[in-house]
Amino acid sequence: MEALQPLDVQFEKARWHADLVGSGMFWCDLLVDERFSAELGVLSQYIVDYRVNLKNEMVHRLEDNLLFLFCRREKVRFDIYKRPSYNFLTKKTKFHFVIGKERRKVSASVSLKSFFFEDMANPKILYDSKFVTFIKNEKDNMTLSVHDFLSEVGIELGIKSEVVGTGTSSSPYYGNTEFHLDCFQRETEAYAEKDTDLIVFMNEYQVRKSEGLVQEISSLEDGDEETPPALSDTELLMLSRCFSLYFLGDDTATSMLVKNAVTNLSRFMRRSAISRIEVDHAYDADGEYIRLSGQEVASSASHAFAILWDDEKLVVDRGEIY
Repeated sequence: MEALQPLDVQFEKARWHADLVGSGMFWCDLLVDERFSAELGVLSQYIVDYRVNLKNEMVHRLEDNLLFLFCRREKVRFDIYKRPSYNFLTKKTKFHFVIGKERRKVSASVSLKSFFFEDMANPKILYDSKFVTFIKNEKDNMTLSVHDFLSEVGIELGIKSEVVGTGTSSSPYYGNTEFHLDCFQRETEAYAEKDTDLIVFMNEYQVRKSEGLVQEISSLEDGDEETPPALSDTELLMLSRCFSLYFLGDDTATSMLVKNAVTNLSRFMRRSAISRIEVDHAYDADGEYIRLSGQEVASSASHAFAILWDDEKLVVDRGEIY
């Protein structure tokens, strides 16, 4: 009788692997009345409606299982003293911007037909420092913030998005659902600074967990894998702490955010017997807005890192940036 072969397995603590599966961008200044109305002239009905719809959308978005990355960017506005101009030869429209405290002037030409109305290269344009409205006819129009516009058409202004904080939509500090928008607004105010714009990325991650008994990948048969269950509120909060350590560094003496992340994550990984949390934060496309940076991390649209619980201490493995 042939002897039984030993299973090709190893015993170890659990591991997580998180992949970015969804992302949305939101300009936080639009929530705060004072910051929203600052620099604006007489508000058009298009802008008023835009903000109402935006707030309603945020109320629903905050019900989802989202991880927040709060990013500061150098302030950018449309130059209201230079109207957009259409070139009939190139069929492109030139837009003018002012950047930063020094109000540096930059211009860029865009084929609006490629992004908005396919059958209209030169729509009517209403213009303000923070918003632009494209009007095809009375019923067909589109209003975008300056950041929505820049991100949509892919204009590069050489501005970095620096991660300055993290959070979750299921934060225990938010309380009941009806208070989530107010609590989110207060959280954004903590990161806002003069002469900068605060952008938040509202991301969804799919997390696969290994058990204590891990089978070698090479011995697994190919086949469709079931979608893993969503993280609990606490687990999502701990994943956000991983991003804090990755982007903000690990100096607990200078940053309360980092200190809290180290304390909470150490306790969680020890109690849950997790040895490694891997994160693959990668977009299918590229663009200036999604190239995130941090105190310890260079600007990139894709980031891969791991948080290890090793010998009773946390270790941040920043790995390779694609």
